[in-house]
Amino acid sequence: MSSVRGSRIANSLFGESDDTLVSSDSRGRSAELIDARNTQILYTLCWYKMDTKLDYNWIIKQISGEFYLAESTIGQIIEASYVELRKISNEWKAAGNDEMVKMLKKRYERWKW
Repeated sequence: MSSVRGSRIANSLFGESDDTLVSSDSRGRSAELIDARNTQILYTLCWYKMDTKLDYNWIIKQISGEFYLAESTIGQIIEASYVELRKISNEWKAAGNDEMVKMLKKRYERWKW
């Protein structure tokens, strides 16, 4: 049985004994999930800038609320992802706003673009 953070508590609440659980040395979040989240943050930033033309500071506050991250963390993600952000921005300019919004609606169906 793989151990996931919080599994010991959840399993004890639902009747599984603790001795069947395997402890894990792994801590923190999956790098793959962090990368996916950061990519979505970058697309969200581009959408706000390209589609809505809103103020950068307002956009950062909005993204911070949407992703439950501090504004400083959003800034760090943007700085660390400059190359990817430039690629997304160029892709957006080449494809056009309508095409990019269609792509985002397919890729991130649960989000309202």
